[in-house]
Amino acid sequence: MRCQFSLTPEDLAGLKLHVYHDEDVEIYLNGVLALRVQGLATEYNEFDISPEAASALHSGNNTIAVHCHQTTGGQGIDVGMQVPLRTRTQTNAKAD
Repeated sequence: MRCQFSLTPEDLAGLKLHVYHDEDVEIYLNGVLALRVQGLATEYNEFDISPEAASALHSGNNTIAVHCHQTTGGQGIDVGMQVPLRTRTQTNAKAD
């Protein structure tokens, strides 16, 4: 699976991957491996993005590509990017 998403400059710091997978999963950001996890998950988990993939991200349009490999049984995958919440103080400080 592959799709595009957009980031602002403020989004680039502290991004996490939010992933539910059955079974092995590889996630690429702008063609760079961000995460590889084997096995299956019975709930959503939060993962850090590899430093190499984080460096490949930029403000504007980016591409995420996901590969899920199933060996037996059912298969499922759900991947999201989690942008850290900013406090009102941080938002106001940037506007000043």
